[in-house]
Amino acid sequence: DRTECNRVSHAWLEALEPVQAGVWLRDAELLRERGSALELAAAAEREATASSRDKRAPPSKDEGGAVELEQFLAEGLADDDDDDGDYNDVIDGGRGEAEEEERKSLSDEDENKAVKAPAELRREGSKRSDLDRAEHCIQLDIPRTYGSIALFRGEEVRDKIRALLVWWAHTYPSIGYMQGMSFLAAQIVLHSKDETEARHLVQLMCQVPDYNLEGFFSRNMKAAEQCIAQLHELLRASDPALTNRLEEFGLVPLTVTVPWFITLFAHTMPFEVLVEVWDLFFAAGWEAIFRVAVVLITDLREDLLCPSATFETAILALQSAAVYTPEGLVTSAQLLPLEAEQLAAIRALPLSWSSGSS
Repeated sequence: DRTECNRVSHAWLEALEPVQAGVWLRDAELLRERGSALELAAAAEREATASSRDKRAPPSKDEGGAVELEQFLAEGLADDDDDDGDYNDVIDGGRGEAEEEERKSLSDEDENKAVKAPAELRREGSKRSDLDRAEHCIQLDIPRTYGSIALFRGEEVRDKIRALLVWWAHTYPSIGYMQGMSFLAAQIVLHSKDETEARHLVQLMCQVPDYNLEGFFSRNMKAAEQCIAQLHELLRASDPALTNRLEEFGLVPLTVTVPWFITLFAHTMPFEVLVEVWDLFFAAGWEAIFRVAVVLITDLREDLLCPSATFETAILALQSAAVYTPEGLVTSAQLLPLEAEQLAAIRALPLSWSSGSS
């Protein structure tokens, strides 16, 4: 039934005294209240995603294919019809504007301090400038986050997501803000009873070594690159023929899967499936994300290995994998056979993000 389908383990929260176990989906009554809304929201999101995908032509495999692919992936984390601004403009232009405002606001005493300790003030100014840019990018991303779902178009929910992301950027300045984090924040807000509970969940995901989102996001795209490299190794061991096919198409490294890791599948996965995937994530850490990713890709085996498959159809199939998920996805992920060496490599990744090793 629906209660069992959306069951979430609460053991991972019991260690947090300020938060009662059950922060994710607390009881059957809450499930019943949210069940219909989540089902409708998930259906609308899948329909909107499919429609958006149809509008975009996939990148061609030519000399500029790598650049086109990066652009294509970037579009996948933003609303195509949104024209609120360009991230490069924000990053390049924001620093100069912030520094100018800071310089104007310095009193004579501050200017004297600047002469005495320019390096310290520059560091402080750079920190404030980074936070300003993070808040600007958050403001741009909020309307793009589940924009096709009415619940997330409401100002109250958007304000909660915005407030959580701003707090996240200020609390973990090494992270600041990365595009895609808004989907994480949206799911956390959806399943938290108040702001305090949402913040505790962010702290849990950032600081517990098995999750270590602070380390993941602090390394910019380096951690994501490590993840897709590890995914390639897992696929090679699980299905060599399929991996060879992906390599023939020029799809390795699997950059098309980067949003899976950045958003923990929150970007496109149906909510009723996502809640089970996150349940597995909180129980097993990043191992869960890799297991699910391998199952999603190997489920496309027939489509990818057929003689008529092309680079373009393979791209579309991979992009659709987390939208139209196979039945029993989480069960299949749990049963996926992995060698001890593979598990050790996966579990070492979050530790490497903290240590700064490549």
